[in-house]
Amino acid sequence: MMNKKNVGVANLGAALAATVAILLSACQQATPTAEPIEDKVVRPAFSLATDDAYDFDAIPTYLESHQVVYDHIDANLDAHLASIQRWLRQPSISAQNVGITDMAELVRQDLEDIGFSEAEIEKLQADGVVV
Repeated sequence: MMNKKNVGVANLGAALAATVAILLSACQQATPTAEPIEDKVVRPAFSLATDDAYDFDAIPTYLESHQVVYDHIDANLDAHLASIQRWLRQPSISAQNVGITDMAELVRQDLEDIGFSEAEIEKLQADGVVV
């Protein structure tokens, strides 16, 4: 029998599953190059400070199709769901410092597996990690 709590958890799980599936399917695995990778990575700097009001009308309506993404998700649905289930099974309770590093490593490895050229775990000064 479904109650409000079960429906909420089911909806949250479905939303999480859809979000992760889209994110994973939108990334294509990088093709390895024969060129050596430089030791020092130079990252761009961005400034987001502005006093200008955001103008929604200045952004044209998106008219493209996502069918290629949807087809990829459908073709790989079982693998995507298995990945999401693996993430959901991994304990990660930051308030108790339980499983945080293990979850960070799981995310880092998944990012590397889908082709991210940089996927590192950074320890924060306070409790926690950032991937």
